Amino acid sequence: MNQMIHIEAEHIMVENIVRNPQNHEHFMHIQPVGVLVEVYVVDELVASSEQAVWLQETGKSVYAPRIYVPKSDLLMELELLDKQTHCPLKGDASYYGYLGKEIAWAYDAPFDFSQQIKGLMSFLPERVRVEIGV
Repeated sequence: MNQMIHIEAEHIMVENIVRNPQNHEHFMHIQPVGVLVEVYVVDELVASSEQAVWLQETGKSVYAPRIYVPKSDLLMELELLDKQTHCPLKGDASYYGYLGKEIAWAYDAPFDFSQQIKGLMSFLPERVRVEIGV
């Protein structure tokens, strides 16, 4: 016997899901990495964190998952660059450099509904090496 199950999407509660209140099809899932994450520029250790999170965003498409580390786990100060972009889910991103080269971004003042990412930084995968569980 086939039985159909109907579930109303707005009644499903999934932990660590942040939705854009203007577009419920645009959301992100945030979860702890759970192991040590180290970020290197060439052979220079830039960040080391046991508090890193995975962020998976879905909007116009499913974007590549990104690791975000707390800024407090940076081992050196990165230079704030004169660049910003806007995300309707997260807010305005500021960009950071190392020796004049853009390597990272952060949402220093995210939207109220995206406060989980405040104080976190992500890195451009083509400019850094990220080691997970080392």
